[in-house]
Amino acid sequence: MSNPPIDANFADVRDLFFRRTEEVLRYFEFLTAVTDNKANLLGVLQPDQSMTKVENFVLSRDLVKTLRANGYLLLYNLVESTMTNAIDGIHQIFHSGNLSFDDLRAEVQQVILKDFRAASLDVNMISNRSHPIQIAMLRMGYNKMSLFSGNVDARSIRDTAKIYGFDIAEHDTSVSRDGRRLLNVKEKRNQLAHGKISFEDCGHETSHDELIAIANETIAYLKAVLGGIEAYVTQRAYLANLRNAS
Repeated sequence: MSNPPIDANFADVRDLFFRRTEEVLRYFEFLTAVTDNKANLLGVLQPDQSMTKVENFVLSRDLVKTLRANGYLLLYNLVESTMTNAIDGIHQIFHSGNLSFDDLRAEVQQVILKDFRAASLDVNMISNRSHPIQIAMLRMGYNKMSLFSGNVDARSIRDTAKIYGFDIAEHDTSVSRDGRRLLNVKEKRNQLAHGKISFEDCGHETSHDELIAIANETIAYLKAVLGGIEAYVTQRAYLANLRNAS
């Protein structure tokens, strides 16, 4: 059995997390500038560095509320993409390491069995004798896009950690608040996505300062989750007998 390329798999996961985080921070930096300056006009920078306002457009208070509500969509996108890519990274290690069902710890075997049972039989996979059934079990039924499907919050992250057997890294919970407000992010995102609340009403219900605080807590918590998953794969804690030898 070959050793899985751990660093290669999770370098991409962490890189994507930081790129998505920067995307969120840029948006909130813009929103803070609009809020702090009580901006109500857009301007165009001229070649002589003077500013000319955009005619017939007003950055109204209602529009700012909509912009604030959009923050929930960006935050939830960060949460679900981070978790989806991190768990996918674990499965890619299984595949690239050519691991079989018996190589994995009991908790992970339960994940594989659930996916395997739920999958429709892939005749081409079964008929390909170069894939023994124990290896095929790790591949059949696994679908990256169905890992969370709009339902990620701190509780589901803790449940996922228990299922796979990883811990959330120690961190300053006074900063992350242990991810408690990820539930609020998920609920707001789902309400907006399903039309249960308007963007203006959502933005009206949330102050700018509160939204910034939620963003900081979310990012801090996700960093701790990623740290825990990276330790898990580095230590090969997904293996049945914790074989850490290189």
